[in-house]
Amino acid sequence: MNEGLNSKLDKSLSCQREYELEKELKELKGHAMDLKAHLMDKETELQSISEENETLRLEINKSQSKVNNEVKAEVEAARCAEREALVKLGIVMEEANKSSKKVARVVEHKNQTEFKVLAISDKYLLWTADKKNLDDLLKVGEGLFKKPVCRVNLETGRVEPCKHESNEEALTRFARLLSEEKWLRLARSPVGHAANPT
Repeated sequence: MNEGLNSKLDKSLSCQREYELEKELKELKGHAMDLKAHLMDKETELQSISEENETLRLEINKSQSKVNNEVKAEVEAARCAEREALVKLGIVMEEANKSSKKVARVVEHKNQTEFKVLAISDKYLLWTADKKNLDDLLKVGEGLFKKPVCRVNLETGRVEPCKHESNEEALTRFARLLSEEKWLRLARSPVGHAANPT
């Protein structure tokens, strides 16, 4: 009888243990499914973050490329403007040189005319530099200083006086302009800055 009772007790304990194990297994399966679902959520979230990061990276690259292109375009535009300014400066300098040569020719013609009017040889530059000739030349020069400026009429070819200023005033004004131009050029050049740091 004890054996039967022991057997029933063992069987009952075994059933109870099996029930508890099944219950625990069920709970573990439930936890495993919860963990799997949580893991899938995290994987989805990670995928979403990765996609957002990739989108942001592409946008940053696109924005950087756009900025680089804009900077390149601005640099190229500045270079073009600089080249154009240099070409224009070259043209202006060439015109200034032509004008200077033209002025020199007109002045030479005027001087020759003045010397001819004063009945002095057209070979005035070959004079003998004795005291009398130098005194005469000084008087001629002083007389020319006091006379009004003359200009060549390009239509008639004649020398016509201009009553606005004397030769002395014109030369003084021209010398002042040359001096100002010299200082402007020195101020603009790197050599000028080094020589005159103010």
